[in-house]
Amino acid sequence: MIKAIMSTRRNRMLAVVVIGQGLIICTLFGLVIWYFVSVLLYPPDQAVENVLPFELPNMAELEAMSEEERANLTAKVMATAAVMPTKKMNDSIPEAESELVVVSKGAFVGQNASHLDSGTVIIYRLPGGEHLLRFEQFDVTNGPDLHVILTSHPAPTTSAELHETYIDLGPLKGSVGNQNYTIPGGVQLEPYQSVVIYCKPFQVIFATARIE
Repeated sequence: MIKAIMSTRRNRMLAVVVIGQGLIICTLFGLVIWYFVSVLLYPPDQAVENVLPFELPNMAELEAMSEEERANLTAKVMATAAVMPTKKMNDSIPEAESELVVVSKGAFVGQNASHLDSGTVIIYRLPGGEHLLRFEQFDVTNGPDLHVILTSHPAPTTSAELHETYIDLGPLKGSVGNQNYTIPGGVQLEPYQSVVIYCKPFQVIFATARIE
């Protein structure tokens, strides 16, 4: 009788162990499946410049093209770039906000219906006297080799107007999200009236924010 009871208990304990191991295996298997499905369905954001399915011509090749060839290539590149994965940014303000002084600000406007853009641009003076350009709630249409330009023109529509007096603050970090750009020390801000998102290879203005 005692042997039968002990045998029953052992069987029950064995069953509990087997069930527990089965649950652990199922859980691990489920996590693995979830990981691969999430990667396939929601791939990580990619940098815009890394996903063009064709190679861009260099400046010499672009200049050698006819106006029609250049227009066709521009349309092809812009259409492709517009549907590429976005790169999101979330830069934080490097100083306590109470220590920052707002020098000027403005709102982005897309250049046309093909280049949609939104967000706020703010220029801060930092406690040490340096200046910081910041985008907040920023969202722009993707494009190849986009740069952030400070220009003296209040609303440039051509490359010539953009380059009258300008500072290139470098490549756009991402097409979505908050981001910071350092303005070189010693720069006098008075001449500059707008911030522009500019495609350098094709000399296309994507968006402009007049700063006041």
